[in-house]
Amino acid sequence: MYCYIDHTGHYVIAPRFKYAEDFAEGRAVVGDQESGLWYIDHSGRQAIAGKFAVASPFFKGLAHVKLPARAGKDESIYNDTFAYIDWNGKRIFTYRK
Repeated sequence: MYCYIDHTGHYVIAPRFKYAEDFAEGRAVVGDQESGLWYIDHSGRQAIAGKFAVASPFFKGLAHVKLPARAGKDESIYNDTFAYIDWNGKRIFTYRK
């Protein structure tokens, strides 16, 4: 399990993530392959609602994500759908591959 520590080696966010990236612009990507990826803040709380199939670190206020496929009659709408999101999770630009 991954965690976040301070410069003295003390836990800032306890070990609980199967996958974790560095913080960028106040958010970090965490999660696992089974349930998806999400963004946390410095306290360890989920900072953006929802989970993503792929998620990049924030850069100049935006992050690139792949929206998770959804089962059902509208499934084709969400397969291979990507977006750029802002720091609050608002989709700025959405496109299909």
